[in-house]
Amino acid sequence: MAAINIDMKKVRNANYNLPPMISNLSVQKKYISMLKWRIPSEIQDRRNIRERLNSILQEMDRAEQQLNDIYKVTGSAVTQYMSMETTLTANASRFE
Repeated sequence: MAAINIDMKKVRNANYNLPPMISNLSVQKKYISMLKWRIPSEIQDRRNIRERLNSILQEMDRAEQQLNDIYKVTGSAVTQYMSMETTLTANASRFE
């Protein structure tokens, strides 16, 4: 049977990069929201700017939630993998 090698350091590092990205996305959402309220209503109504900005904010909300979900699932998977690897290594050492 072929060995499966997972570089847990790379997986953890990739996962640790997500919170700053999520935070940056949140900041950008705030900027767009502030921009939305600074544009006069008459201008927003002309070209459906209000609806477009609302749509952008909704997409950003979805992306933020998906990134949060990925972060949580990956963190949990890493913890479970490390625990299982420790258990399997301990069990294998008994047979040597």
